[in-house]
Amino acid sequence: MSNAIATFAASTEPQHTTDREAGRFVFWTTFFLVSIWALLLGAMSGWIHPAFLLLCPWLYVRFELYAHELLHCRSGKQLNPILRLMMVAQSVVHMDYDGYRLYHLDHHRFLGTRDDPEHYLVSSSTWGALIKSLFCIEVGTLRHLRLHRRSFKWTSWLELGLQAGVFPGLLVWNWQVFLIYFAVMRGGIGVEISILIWHDAHHDSRRVAGRCLHELSKPPAAPAPAPHFPAPAAPRERVLSATTPDEPPA
Repeated sequence: MSNAIATFAASTEPQHTTDREAGRFVFWTTFFLVSIWALLLGAMSGWIHPAFLLLCPWLYVRFELYAHELLHCRSGKQLNPILRLMMVAQSVVHMDYDGYRLYHLDHHRFLGTRDDPEHYLVSSSTWGALIKSLFCIEVGTLRHLRLHRRSFKWTSWLELGLQAGVFPGLLVWNWQVFLIYFAVMRGGIGVEISILIWHDAHHDSRRVAGRCLHELSKPPAAPAPAPHFPAPAAPRERVLSATTPDEPPA
């Protein structure tokens, strides 16, 4: 783990996520990640039909939603080894959980500037962003290596080596099925990154749990009407007529 990553990992900033919620995020993130691998290995082994790989992008979107919540409330040391590796066999190079966490928090810290690691996605048209997002895994990992490789520990290099070995290993094992998986997943990742739900609201309130972001879009409640009291009646003036007996004599 690099020094910069360790700084984030040791952060004591208050979080708007309880331990119970974080435990639920860990469970579902692990569940969807293991489900992706189960479908991939099952299809490559011939146990299930490759058509089931079409479910992987949907599983990946669910995986990313829960993983995103974890990025804002937990460091890699607080997670199980499966999530720390964060491997979905989508590239020869890939960041682990702590690397992606640092990358994502930099995205929030430098939002709207050229130091934002995702600035390249918004510096072109919608179609340009979609095409660029197809290669976001490689772009993000290479940026991470360029900025933090000198502070890597041996475990970081070991994880990178494992990531680099799994991709060609699966390709050699059953390249036809693996290419189906790769094409389906890479396309799904590109669409998912280029079209995000409540992204702007999340940037404005990054400490608010994703499940609560929809509350931010609700209009503020109208203030209660002030109690109405009838205006006091104006004092009646006494009008004296010309024939009134109280009129003094001329």
